[in-house]
Amino acid sequence: MEISGAGANIILDCVFIFPCGRGVAGAAWATVAGQILSLAIAMIFHYTSNKEIGTGFKYLAPDAGIIKGIYKIGIYTALMQGLLSVMMLGMNLILGTAEQFELKVIYIVNNITAITP
Repeated sequence: MEISGAGANIILDCVFIFPCGRGVAGAAWATVAGQILSLAIAMIFHYTSNKEIGTGFKYLAPDAGIIKGIYKIGIYTALMQGLLSVMMLGMNLILGTAEQFELKVIYIVNNITAITP
């Protein structure tokens, strides 16, 4: 479903930016249109094919057990992301006087370590 929105975004970027001459505003409109298309496809799938989840308002009521499980898992992830941001802020402050080449090397190493498990 989301790949349809991404594909539409790529195609509409090419249309809105260059032939229509809208530049960055065209890219923004293409992104919005891609997201709307993705939402429409997801809604069509949900209301026609998805039989596991009901469509009434009673299914929208919050369940304390599910919310507790989400927070139980999510709090550690949020804490780790926050600590990573603080660490990167500290590194940027320490390396503020470094030369451009050293900063580029550190940036590349950080990106590589971020994607490896």
